[in-house]
Amino acid sequence: MRGLELRSAYTWSKGDLEWVRQIKNTDFVQKFSEGNNLRSEEQQQEWYKRITESNNEKWFIIYDSSSVIGACCLDVNWVFRNAEFTIYLRENEVGKGFGSLALKELLSYGFNQVNLHKIWGKVFDYNKGAIALYEKLGFVKEADLKDHVFKDGKYRSVYIYSKFKE
Repeated sequence: MRGLELRSAYTWSKGDLEWVRQIKNTDFVQKFSEGNNLRSEEQQQEWYKRITESNNEKWFIIYDSSSVIGACCLDVNWVFRNAEFTIYLRENEVGKGFGSLALKELLSYGFNQVNLHKIWGKVFDYNKGAIALYEKLGFVKEADLKDHVFKDGKYRSVYIYSKFKE
């Protein structure tokens, strides 16, 4: 397996930012995202400005030895010391262990550097790969939001998975 590195949004080049936009806009990533989150170049620049000025959203690119393969985030609630995580990868990188490595790094950062008590995320009930990964890493299903999102012409259920600091 190639090496993996998480790079803070504060260090992204314009090329990195464009890679993130292209990956985010793929049908594969959109299939597992709530709502329609397609971004134009201008919207991506506005988003980048917002996240780099925010103290709550901690975005990282997932970089292997040769390219950007995805992105991940902790959206921190400083009062309650918890954060919602987001992670997405290029479709051709799924199943190679990068999601697991990136999520482990994100958990380490959140629990050890940010001192969070809880890290949680939402996942569609049909995203079996993500569910298996979360459970393998010790996340527990805390909620089943039935018919929570209308997507692709029908209502979809969303699960909330959480992990607490040990």
